[in-house]
Amino acid sequence: MAVVKTEELFFNGKKIKRKISCSSKGIFSTTLPEEVVEMFGVPRLVEAESLDKVEREWDLYIGQFTAAQTSERKVIIANFTAEALIEREGEVLFRNGTPGFMHGGIQIEFSAAVYIETTVQITGGDSRKKYNLTKSSIPRTFEFDRDSIWHLSEEYHVIEWTEDREAAFVDLCTKFEDLILRLNEVFKDKEKLLKIITDHQRLLPG
Repeated sequence: MAVVKTEELFFNGKKIKRKISCSSKGIFSTTLPEEVVEMFGVPRLVEAESLDKVEREWDLYIGQFTAAQTSERKVIIANFTAEALIEREGEVLFRNGTPGFMHGGIQIEFSAAVYIETTVQITGGDSRKKYNLTKSSIPRTFEFDRDSIWHLSEEYHVIEWTEDREAAFVDLCTKFEDLILRLNEVFKDKEKLLKIITDHQRLLPG
């Protein structure tokens, strides 16, 4: 693929190089800056049947990026899911999971973290949101597996951040950790488990 045009341009406050290539089939192509790809969720490669068209399409994305309005706010993102069947006195209190899993124990997933939510308002009315992990007092145990998130499933709760709300999640997460530590302590030693039961001690803090 031969490079047919190279030029230096200013983008987002810095100089960048735009290289346009042409394939053996006569398709012209160039690449968009990473910031544009992230904002619009489009492929990095721009292709067209002519040099003029590929330049115009590239310029269109850059113009939309420049015109876009952004706003930021601090939020807490939290998610809780469980697979279990909980019954008491014949009444089903909680049911979630595949049929084969219903009597196979309990699986819990709980995550919470503080993010900076950036809303990008694109010309024409469309908008996109991006979430970037930021420092907080919530234990890192509960962080999501991604520092940056573009798409959130409906089951995720996005809550506007306040100091009190973060403190509430810190308390919840710490108690969750205490529960895990206590269960691990109780069940890793059978003799200790039996002694706790025999002495009528609480297995879990109450």
